[in-house]
Amino acid sequence: MSKLKVIEKVTYPTEWVNSVVVTVKKSGQLRICLDPRNLNRYIVRERYPLKSIDEIRSILNGASYFSHLDAYSGFWMLKLDDASSDLCTFQTPFGRYRYLRLPYGINASSEIFQRVMSDIFSDIEGVLIFVDDILVFGETEQIHNQRLLKVMQRAREVNLKFNKNKCKFSVNEICFLGYIFSKEGAKVDQNKVKAILDMPDPTNVKELQRILGMINYLGPFIENLSDKTKILRNLLKKNTIWLWDENCSQCLQSLKEEITKSPILVHYNPNIPLILSVDSSKSALGAVLMQNKQPIAYSSKTLTATQERYAQIEKELLAIQFGCEKFHQYVYGNKVTVHTDHKPLVYLFKKPLNDVPARLQRMMLSLQAYDLNVIYVPGKEMYISDTLSRAALKENFIPKYESDLSFHVNSLYSNLAISQEYKNKILIATNSDKDLQKLKKYCLEGWPVSKNKMDPLLKYYWNIQGEIHIINDLLFKGDKLIIPKSMQSEMLRKVHEGHQGINKSLNLARSIIFWPNMSADIKNLVDQCLICAKFKPNNQQEPLQSYDITKFPWQQVGIDLMYFNNKNYLVVTDYYSKFIELAILNSQYTASNIIIQLKSIFARHGIPMKLVSDGGPPFNSAEFKSFLYSWDIEHIMTSPYHPKSNGQAESSVKIMKNLLKKCLESNTDPYMALLQYRNTPKANFPSPAQLLMSRNLRMHIPITNKKLKPKIVTFNEYKNNFEKNRARSKIYYDRNKKQLPLLQPGDYITFKKMPNSDWLPGKVIKRLDCQRSYIIEDAEGKRYRRNRFLIKFNCNDSCHKFDEMQSNNSEERDSQQRNRQMDTNNKELDKNINFQENCNKSRSGRVIKKPVKLNL
Repeated sequence: MSKLKVIEKVTYPTEWVNSVVVTVKKSGQLRICLDPRNLNRYIVRERYPLKSIDEIRSILNGASYFSHLDAYSGFWMLKLDDASSDLCTFQTPFGRYRYLRLPYGINASSEIFQRVMSDIFSDIEGVLIFVDDILVFGETEQIHNQRLLKVMQRAREVNLKFNKNKCKFSVNEICFLGYIFSKEGAKVDQNKVKAILDMPDPTNVKELQRILGMINYLGPFIENLSDKTKILRNLLKKNTIWLWDENCSQCLQSLKEEITKSPILVHYNPNIPLILSVDSSKSALGAVLMQNKQPIAYSSKTLTATQERYAQIEKELLAIQFGCEKFHQYVYGNKVTVHTDHKPLVYLFKKPLNDVPARLQRMMLSLQAYDLNVIYVPGKEMYISDTLSRAALKENFIPKYESDLSFHVNSLYSNLAISQEYKNKILIATNSDKDLQKLKKYCLEGWPVSKNKMDPLLKYYWNIQGEIHIINDLLFKGDKLIIPKSMQSEMLRKVHEGHQGINKSLNLARSIIFWPNMSADIKNLVDQCLICAKFKPNNQQEPLQSYDITKFPWQQVGIDLMYFNNKNYLVVTDYYSKFIELAILNSQYTASNIIIQLKSIFARHGIPMKLVSDGGPPFNSAEFKSFLYSWDIEHIMTSPYHPKSNGQAESSVKIMKNLLKKCLESNTDPYMALLQYRNTPKANFPSPAQLLMSRNLRMHIPITNKKLKPKIVTFNEYKNNFEKNRARSKIYYDRNKKQLPLLQPGDYITFKKMPNSDWLPGKVIKRLDCQRSYIIEDAEGKRYRRNRFLIKFNCNDSCHKFDEMQSNNSEERDSQQRNRQMDTNNKELDKNINFQENCNKSRSGRVIKKPVKLNL
C-alpha cells in the first residue's frame, strides 16, 4: 500500500487517529481495514442527488444494447487533500500512517464517487451513473459501441480501471434497480418478488398464522382484505380440521400476487428513508426493503449445512449481510435503518471492530461499505422478514467473504499457542461441562427473551452474549478462550506460577482466558499465597496521629538512647517546650546508669507525669519499672521497630546527633551549641527555655537585662500556636496517606518481626489502647507487640494454613519438651548413679553425707 502511494507514514501530530483491524485472507495475505465508525459520526455529507426510478425508466426508454461497468478499487482512484488525509490517519505497531486515497468504510465515499464519476462522464451521451454502477446504453449496437468506446477512452485518460470479471458488454437486457430493461421497455425483476411468489404452502395452523400476519401487516394497502382472506381464516377456527385444498392454494396465490404488485409494492424513491427488515430462522434468512412501511423488494435464502451450525448471533448478522448484498443498488450510499429482533447485534454495531468476535469480524468488515443504523424490534412486529425466513426459497446464500471468513476464524483456533494434545484436553473438559453445554445451546439456538428465563448459573453471560461464539466446539469470548470449570484451578496455578501480584496476574489472565468471576478467583488465590504474603511490600503510610497537647511544661517527656563517636548518650525531651536534656552514659545502656541520669534531670526540672519510650532494653527491665513506680511516673511504651510512634524523642536524637557532628567537625564547644538551641525561638513559638522556665538563658552573645527577665507564656497562646502548627503539619503529612483498617482479636494476619524481615503468618491476640499497636502471636506461639504499619490483614481462608502450622509447631514443641524432660531425667539418674558410685557408703549401703560445714 505504501509502494502504491495509497498510504504514507505520519510523523507529525494529527487531530484524529483511527483504529485499524488486520485480517488474514485465504491466500495468506493480510488485509488492512480502517475502522472509521467514530469518524463517520462527524463527517458532513454532501448528499449528491440520485435519479428516481421514473427518471431512469425515461432515460433508458428505447435502448436496445447495454453495458455495465464496475470500477476496480474505485475508491483508491480518488485522491484526498491534506486535511482529509489527516482525518484518515490510523495507528499501527510500526507508527501512524494516513490514507492518501479514499479508504473503504467512509460513509460519504459512495456519493463522492458518484459525483466524481458523473463529472468525468457527464458530457458523454448514453451513460448513466448510479452510485458505483456505470451503465452505457444505445438504441442500436453501433451507437452503443461508439458510446462505450468514448467511455473507455475517457477512463484511460483519467487512469480509471474496470473489473473485467464483473463487467457485462453489449447485452440486450440488463437488471438495474429491481427492473429489467430491454428494447421492449422496463419490467419488474421477478427476483425481488420471487421470495413471495415461490413461497411454499403452509402445512399447519402455525405456518398459516405467520403468513396471514405478514398479509395483515400490509392490509392498509389491500382493498377488501377480510373478504380475500376469509377462506384461510376459517382454517384458524377452533374445532376445525386442518384441510389444505385447491381453493386455499388459489386464495393464497392471489394474495401473493397482490402484495407483489402496485400499489403495495412501491417504486424506490431515493428521497425517502429506507428500512431493511431482516430475520434468521434455524435454516433460512429473510429480508424485505421498505419505504413508508411499504415493501420495495422481498428476498429469502436457505442456509448451507455449515451456516446452520452458526451461533444465532452469527445467523442474525448474516441476515443483515444478506439483505445488504441482495439490495445493494438500493442501500449503497444511503442511510439505512436495519430492523433486527436480536438485541445483542445493536450493541455489536457500537463496538470498535477490534473488539468484535472473530467469527463476526469478517461479516462486519463487509458491512463497512454501508451506512447502517441497527435498532431492535421485537420479532412479533417483524411480520414480513420473519415469514420469509421460515418459508424460504430453496437456494443457498453464499456471502462474498465466505471462504475468507472460514479461514479467518480457523486462524484464531490454530493460533492458540498450545499443543494439539492440550487442545483436546480442553475440548474434552468443555464437552463434559454441563454449564458450557447449555451455553453452547444458547449460542446455537438463540438466547432466552429475558435474563430471568436463563439458567441461574449462566446469568453472568447475559450481558456479554454478543461476544460469545463457538470455534471447533470450543467457546470463546471475543478472542479469549472460555475455560471449563474442571480446569479453572489448573489455569489459576498457571497464571500465578510466577507469583506476580494481583494486578499483573489479572492483566495476564484477562488478555487470554475467561470464565465468570475469574478476577475474584485470581484475587483470592494471590491473597492466600503464603509465598506472596511473605515478600509483600510494606504497608502504605497512615495519616498523622499526634499526641494530645500537654497542659504545662515537663508534664510528659520522651526518652531515647543515642550512640555517637564511641559514646553513649541519654536524650530526654519535654513534649511541651521541646527542651532537650543530653546526658553521657559512662558505660553500656544499663538500667542503673539511665536511672541515675534521670534522677539528676528530674531533680532539676521536676518529676514528669508521663514518660514515653520505645519499650526496648533497658526500658522494659524490672529495675526500670520499679524506678518509675516508686517515683510515680506513668510509662507509655510505643510500638517496637516503629520510630515514628515516638517521633518527638526521635526528632531530638536527630537534632542532637547533627549538632554534635558539626561541633566535632568545627572543634567548637557542644555545650554552647546546646545552650543556643535551648535559647532559640522556633517558628511562632518562644524558645524552649522560655517555655520551660519562663525566661531566656544568658549566653556569650550580648543580651539586654529586659530579655533576661521572666515572662510567662499563657497556655491559650501556646495552645493556639500549637494547634495551627499541628494542623498544617497534618495536611502536608497526610497527602497520599491512607488509614489502614482496624484489626480485631482473632484476625489472621502477616507481620514483620523486624522492619527489614519477610512477612510471617500470625494472629491478632489483642488491640492496645493506642489503636495502632497490637499484640500478635506467630505460628510458634510467641507473642509480639507491633504497630499496624508492620501488619497486613489476610481476608481469606489462609487461617486454615496458619492453624495447621500452629498445630504442627505445637506438636513439635510438645515433642521437644518431652525429649528435654527425658534428657533431664536421664541426666539426673546418671548423676545419682555416678554420685552413688563415687560417694562413701556405710556397711549397710547407706550413703555417708559430709557435713555442710566441711564445704566452707
